[in-house]
Amino acid sequence: MNNWSDREKFEKKPGGMCLLETDYQDENVDLTKSEIKPGSLTSLSAPIQDIIKMIFDVKSIKNTLAELELDMDKMPLGKLSKNQIMQAYSVLTELQNLIESGSATYANYLDASNRFYTYVPHVFGLTAPPL
Repeated sequence: MNNWSDREKFEKKPGGMCLLETDYQDENVDLTKSEIKPGSLTSLSAPIQDIIKMIFDVKSIKNTLAELELDMDKMPLGKLSKNQIMQAYSVLTELQNLIESGSATYANYLDASNRFYTYVPHVFGLTAPPL
């Protein structure tokens, strides 16, 4: 049995909840503020400028994450702890190995997929997550 007072040793139980580790260090950082003023000069070539603009286009990033059905209100990706991300990555590696082996069962895929969606919260509404 898991005790809240001893949550560092919390173990996931079938059909039960799973604790998410979050990082609240830079909670008050405003990512929309910029030290660079519009119209500033740059020595970067136009193609490099375009790439930089694309990488830092906050609206585009939010739209892409919404398309991926990530729940940015309940769990912004920046708030996931490094350990949480590493666990999710480990599950993705496991899924890749299952696919490459060619001998995995539906239950193997379902188990790994469920664990991934536990580590990285998504919004699927009333539909089942893709397998």
